[in-house]
Formats: sequence, structure tokens, C-alpha cells
Amino acid sequence: MTVESQLAGLLNETGSEDDGLPIRELHKFVIQERQPHKKSRPLDFYALLGKITTEDLAQVSIRGTVVGSSDNPESYAVSLAPEVFSILHINEPDQVDSSIYVRTAHAWYRLMEASATYAAEWALYLRTHRLVVQLIRRAFEDSALTFAEWMEERDAAEEDGELFLASGTTLVQVVTLLEMAVVNAPAHAAEVLKTSSLISHF
Repeated sequence: MTVESQLAGLLNETGSEDDGLPIRELHKFVIQERQPHKKSRPLDFYALLGKITTEDLAQVSIRGTVVGSSDNPESYAVSLAPEVFSILHINEPDQVDSSIYVRTAHAWYRLMEASATYAAEWALYLRTHRLVVQLIRRAFEDSALTFAEWMEERDAAEEDGELFLASGTTLVQVVTLLEMAVVNAPAHAAEVLKTSSLISHF
């Protein structure tokens, strides 16, 4: 296991974000909850979204693999201590970054494919995540679009949106992600979402 603080030197990095932290890709990851005197267990991503305090996140670890550049294709297994999770980040002008990131004290990590042991949990989250991304993008494209019209579009594309949203649990998750997107969006984008006929349906 590589110590995270050593990665910058191993990868020959410079800062990529405004905060000076590099952006890396994390492959074959698993998100775990540390349990005192017990083996760590995979953590459902929705449960993770509710962990917002430093104390909560101190119980979370993410294991995965960072791959170097084409000049240095070596891979490094790491265990990360997350400080911030960033999902559904909206940039100006009204562009949705559908990637999911985690920030540590040393870098930002874009979560790529999950490990085999975490794939099922991650797939459940991604389905709702992708649906919410579609909702937000269509709201930006046409703020007058109604939920019924959007469902007709999905039916025409042979997507099972109505069946998927029929689940009460799924609906709660969609609303949670939409609320997070609005709160974290720039002022102009947040106003568009708040006044969108499609988003206001939820």
C-alpha cells in the first residue's frame, strides 16, 4: 500500500485545481466504514452522503488504485481519508459535471470503476445519479419542459423512467440529489433549477 503523501512525487504532478491540489483517477475502488474491533464493511453511497461532519468522515476510508501516466504506467494501491465529496457539480454556463469526486488533504480523486466487491452497491447509486443528471440537463435546455413531457421523451427512448421512479426509495434519493445540486449550484444555475417545471415536480 502506497502512502498517499508520496504519490505527488511518484506521479510527477503539479496542482490542477484552483486550490492547488492535483486531480487523479481512482480505479477499482471500494468505500468502507471503519468499525471498532471489527472488519471494515462496504458503505452504501447514500449512507455516505449523510456523513458530513469531520467525525463522521473519520470513520470512512476509500481504497483503490491510482495509475500513472503513459510515461509512468505503474499503479499504486492507496487508502484514502476523505474530507469532501463532490457530486453533480454545476459549472457556468449551466454545465453539469456528472463525475463524482472525493477530496483528501493531498488531492482530488475522480471515482472511476468500482472494485468487484463494491460494484453492486455502486451500480445502485449510479442509476439514480445518471437519472438526476438527465433531469438537470433537460431543465437547463428547456425550463418550461414538464415532467409528463420528459417522461414521454424517456418512453420514446424506451427507458423505464416511470417504473424506476415508482419506487418510493428511489424517489427520495432523486429528491436528495436534486436538493444537493441546487444548494451547490452557482446562483444563476440554482435559480434556473428552482423555476424549472421539470425540477419543481419533485
